[in-house]
This record gives sequence, structure tokens and C-alpha cells, in this order.
Amino acid sequence: MTVVNNMPKEMYDDIEEIYCTGTYENDLMGFCYFDFRFHPTDKGIVQTPDDLGIKYLTDEEYINGERHISLSSKYTEIDGETEDQKKYLQVGAMSYSSDFARNIEGIGDKVEIYGCEYTVSNIFEAEGSMDMAYFIPFTSLPDDAYLESTVSIIFKKPVNYNQFTTIRDIVDENISDDGYVEDLDLSAVSDLAYFKTIIAITMAVGLLFAINLAVLYKYVIRCNEPKIIIFRTCGATRFKCILLFLAQAVIIIAPVFAASLFAFHKLLYPAMINRFQNAAGCLNFQRYVYIFVGYLVVSVIVLLATLIKNISRKLNFREVGK
Repeated sequence: MTVVNNMPKEMYDDIEEIYCTGTYENDLMGFCYFDFRFHPTDKGIVQTPDDLGIKYLTDEEYINGERHISLSSKYTEIDGETEDQKKYLQVGAMSYSSDFARNIEGIGDKVEIYGCEYTVSNIFEAEGSMDMAYFIPFTSLPDDAYLESTVSIIFKKPVNYNQFTTIRDIVDENISDDGYVEDLDLSAVSDLAYFKTIIAITMAVGLLFAINLAVLYKYVIRCNEPKIIIFRTCGATRFKCILLFLAQAVIIIAPVFAASLFAFHKLLYPAMINRFQNAAGCLNFQRYVYIFVGYLVVSVIVLLATLIKNISRKLNFREVGK
């Protein structure tokens, strides 16, 4: 319950069901197993419908942890003319012979399970493998009730890295003394998502790069040509003009690109993680620094080439008339 309650709500829709079993003594069939299929919702933990879409316990019973039991009508009509015969139950391919075996009288009858009293709240008609089925809410179990060795969290789609690490961290932080998450080889199912993530990140950063270079190109080429002519006319050397405008452009693009990366991390990156879960952890502060430095170096090279090309060795007084 601690693990389930600590799951992030955005993961609820990804989970198809959580499955676990436990074996408990009861006065209905003696010592037998109980299986639980449920999933978390915004309202609480509810039973997962079976393959036919049937729920045998209401959402309220599950959410509130009510000690109710829902069972097949077969428990009200156990065959046998003698008490000894009534103590023998056939459940699918398994047989139980117990001193506890008895009939259920109907709705409201009591069943003792693991030392707790449960009330029959639903009796359903069933055949085949369900003819002796019974269900109690997982949320109704006492805190000291033991489960079988494995609890399975079944996702609607193949498990991705973000989901795996989230569940593993919750288990390690809360119940590391009692359980652990088995390692999974996620390479086969995550390669495609990983490459999509890399492509998406590259495209996003490339888009920022293109926008900044476009602004930079307009600034250098269209706005500064008259100024360059004036500076050269007043005696500034070509090298000084190149250095002056290069420094001015770097002072502008560095904080602008840094702000763009910050906006990307706060606005676009969370949306990207929701779309491509493998993006979680792909970008950190160190990688952002690499991107920033790489962009700055490339920008300086492009700027330098642009300035060298446009600041000619000879003056072109025709530009002054613009």
C-alpha cells in the first residue's frame, strides 16, 4: 500500500492492473489462496474488471477498504447429503477437504478471514473456472497480512525507463527491507523510443539554434553595414571593427540563448518527457553547459566568417547613402 500510495498520479493511466496473491485461513474453505487485481485511480484503489468487464466489488468497497466478500452462488448450494460430504469442495481442478467448509446462507452472512470478520455483500452466478470464485478488497487486509513472493505491476504498454526507475525508487525508499524490484533489460523495448527522444531533443535545440542565428544574421548583415562604413571612415581598422561587432553580438546572443535553454527546460522538456518517457534524465546541467558552449563556439565562427566577408579591406562609400 505504501508503494501504491507513493506512485505519481500521472502514472495511474499507464497501469492496467496490479496483481498479487495471499494465502489465508478462513471459515469458508479453510486454508486457501486469495488473488487481488486492482489499479490506482484519482479517487483511490479500485478492483480491475475481468476479461468480461465485470467488477465483483464496488469502487466504494475497495476505496474504503470495507471488509466485504463477493462470492459465487455455488457456495450457497454445496452438494452433499451428509456433513462429511459438505466438507468437500471442488474448485476447478483443485479440491479442498476442510472442517471449516460450509454453506453460505446469503447476503449478510459472515465469513472469518485471517482473523477478521467479512460480510457477504454480493452473490453472483458463475460457471466454469469462476463457479467457486470469491473476492475481497485488497485494501481490507490487515497491515500484518503477508503476500506471496511476487507483486506484479502490469502496464498497458511496454515498460519504459522512467516508469521502471520511478517504481524502483519508491520501493527502495519505503520498503527496501521487505522487497525489491527485479532488474529489467529495457534495451529491446526502449531503443526506438530512445532514438525518437534523441531526434526530438536535437530538433528542439536545432530550432533554437536556427532562430538565434537568423536573428544574429539580420542584426549583423542588415543593421550594421552603415555603422561599419562610418567607423571605417573615422579611422577604425578592419580588425577593430570585426572585434567590436563580434563582441557586441556575443554579448547579445549568449544571454538570449541561455534564456532559451531555460525556457526549453521549464516548458518544452516536461512535455517531451510525457511524450517520450526515455527523455527523463537525458538532459542535465552538464549537458546544457555543453550545448551552450558548443552553440557559442559555432556562433562565433559563423559570426567571424560573416564579419570578415562583409567588412572589406577597402571602403565602399556607396553604402553611406543607405
